[in-house]
Amino acid sequence: LLLECGVYTLLNLMLAQAALSLSLLLLFRPALNGGAALPPHGRREACSPRAWAPPAFILAAFAAACLWAGPSEYVFGGWDSGKYVNMGASFAEKGRIVYRDGFFASIPPGERGLFTEGGRRYMGFNLTSIEDAVVSPKFMHLYPLWLAVATALAGLRAALSVNIIFTLVSIALCWRTALALRGRGAAFAAAGFMAANGLETWFARSQCAEPLAQLFFLGAALFWILWQQGRGRGYAPLSAACLGMMFLTKFDAILVLPCAAAALLFSDKLEGEGAFLLVLFASLLHFSAHMAFWNRPYASAIVANLPAPLRGGGAILLLSAALPLSLAAVPLARRAGIRACGPARLPFAARCAAAAAALAAAMCLSAGGGNL
Repeated sequence: LLLECGVYTLLNLMLAQAALSLSLLLLFRPALNGGAALPPHGRREACSPRAWAPPAFILAAFAAACLWAGPSEYVFGGWDSGKYVNMGASFAEKGRIVYRDGFFASIPPGERGLFTEGGRRYMGFNLTSIEDAVVSPKFMHLYPLWLAVATALAGLRAALSVNIIFTLVSIALCWRTALALRGRGAAFAAAGFMAANGLETWFARSQCAEPLAQLFFLGAALFWILWQQGRGRGYAPLSAACLGMMFLTKFDAILVLPCAAAALLFSDKLEGEGAFLLVLFASLLHFSAHMAFWNRPYASAIVANLPAPLRGGGAILLLSAALPLSLAAVPLARRAGIRACGPARLPFAARCAAAAAALAAAMCLSAGGGNL
């Protein structure tokens, strides 16, 4: 929000974050600390450091692998790593997403093409108006904001290494999620296999948004599980908030939304469902406004790469409307007496059809995002 309003500075971010954290603590701490729904052993298991942290040697081995290999130095060029780093540096310097470049405006209009060919000067950005020299970023803005914070605190080297921290937290979240579902054996296996995966080391060394999106996804899954297990209604809005942060990190993350709607329909109605829906609706509203106003060139580029039937001027509005409607269908279905059975009870053909539809949607959106 600070970036969108053009008032971002590191000090303003710290003040806003402190105020927001204090407000959330006062609102949700009683629910997180226990209550009637919390089992007798729940507080000790949920809050114990041993429940949250995988064995230290797993984290140490992964961190050593990343640090030994060193962070990617790919700052220049047209790949995503260079674009994200340039976006983070711009946010740290200008404090806003869309800005007017004074240097570019000083160039005679007939010669401006020399500076824009191949995106050499504006790597990771779109010149929305060559005449007015207005610039906006190509990607979602939340991960570059972290790069801006790291750059302001400790320079470019810290920004190049921030994904190592995100991946370490993701491994810990993977451990805690598996622990909540299947116990310590499954938690050890899940965290160990995740840390040993070469893709994790690759992305932890690069400057791409995937590690941060992975962190928010695992956070949403963990808080959802703790909420469904009756550990406290305060975990419901935290799960929705993680989903909302996913949307602002990677556009492709909207694929998770129909899954969340289906999970709500399959699950029992629990205390906190209203807070979950409220936070998620607010996140979708912010996401839609961001794509429509601050990141419209990026949204238009995604729409242009979608299959032909999904293109057109109203595609963004149609997509923005379809996302909250999929969630609104859940309470409407319950009010009408419609109750979904568990996935395991569905006929095999229905499960295959649902999997095929999900795969088709994933391929369409991946093609639109350029990730196919």
